[in-house]
Amino acid sequence: MNLPPFLYGLSELLGLPAALLLAEHCGGVPLYVPKKLDASHRLAKLIGLEAARKLSAVYPGQTITIALHATGDHAQHGAKRRQRIRE
Repeated sequence: MNLPPFLYGLSELLGLPAALLLAEHCGGVPLYVPKKLDASHRLAKLIGLEAARKLSAVYPGQTITIALHATGDHAQHGAKRRQRIRE
């Protein structure tokens, strides 16, 4: 799989499954990463507490934007979406 650079970096930090979950659920929109979080935080519920804490350690109090599509191929995704709409 050919990942966009930022998502590749996240996969190295968090593991590929967690990075892909972030792209799927939070891709394309600014995501605030708190300085501290616990198991009840939505990021911890989405990717697991350990991965969320790793993200928080690297991006404390920052807003990040994750690639909208894991492959970075927006044109192909748009064509598929338009086809589904036509169907």
